[in-house]
Amino acid sequence: MLHRAPGLLSVMAAVLLLASADQMPVQVIGLVNRSVELSIQLHLPLPVEEIVWKFTTDSRTVKVVEVGNMSISMYSNQFKNRLRTLSHGRTIILKDLTLRDAGKYCAEIILISKQIRRSAFILTVYEPVPSPTIWSKLNKNTREQCNFTLHCSVPSVTSDFFYTWKNSRRNSEYQRIDNNGSTIEISLLPDHLDMEIMCIVQNPADQKNVSVQLEPFCAVPNNAGTNRTHGRGCYLSLRSSLTGAFLSISLFFICLAHCYR
Repeated sequence: MLHRAPGLLSVMAAVLLLASADQMPVQVIGLVNRSVELSIQLHLPLPVEEIVWKFTTDSRTVKVVEVGNMSISMYSNQFKNRLRTLSHGRTIILKDLTLRDAGKYCAEIILISKQIRRSAFILTVYEPVPSPTIWSKLNKNTREQCNFTLHCSVPSVTSDFFYTWKNSRRNSEYQRIDNNGSTIEISLLPDHLDMEIMCIVQNPADQKNVSVQLEPFCAVPNNAGTNRTHGRGCYLSLRSSLTGAFLSISLFFICLAHCYR
């Protein structure tokens, strides 16, 4: 029984070697209408006879391309005119990505010894982030403090976005605001109104940003000046009325004097 152990251990070691030779799936991120590159990084001890790339999505696996020593065969219409091979099939480039291209890609590397190595990739495809807008609501505005709410939004039906808020004083770099949501509430002192707030919207593949100046809608209203203007207008109207009445009375007495001559 003991004399068979070395042979058994050799078989187990060979199985473990083959298992460890296969690459764990690599996470890859792509953007709609852009390109992505999938490249085999395995160390291959023997020359390659053939590489076959397969694509799996929704429990369906299709052969994409087969690259031999002297030939390249394309199989899937989904990638027609959008796939390019490099380094004798060790790398493929997918162009003009669509959401349908997301899934698992597996490269089967067949060595001249007929051994098979596998390299897998999980491709996730995202749409570009739309241009965001900031909506503001002034909650309280006095000479001592300006309190307001800012809401950042993008025109999209999906919700897989991350929001980052940053603020900047004049001639200074942006500093992150401790908030991860699409809405923030800020209170500022009068000497901090020269500030710009930036909202950054991103997904794992793309990002956009928009900024807003706070000073225009945080200016303290000048009520005293408004009242003075309004009072002066009343004074002018009253003076005009009195002048008209005085002229009317004067004309009346002049006419009356002429009548009794």
